[in-house]
Amino acid sequence: MADEGARLWPVPCTPSKLVLIGAVPPLLVKTPRSPDGIPKEVFDNLRGAYAANRAAFY
Repeated sequence: MADEGARLWPVPCTPSKLVLIGAVPPLLVKTPRSPDGIPKEVFDNLRGAYAANRAAFY
């Protein structure tokens, strides 16, 4: 199992942070079927801020 990481990531290093990026689950977004959700604009603003300054998120 330890060799698996070396095979998949050939550069010897020790990761200091791990970021899991995925889609926003539909339950979180405010829709007619989910009126208690968060407005889509909140996620759009977050995505825009991330794209504008990616280094700030690491």
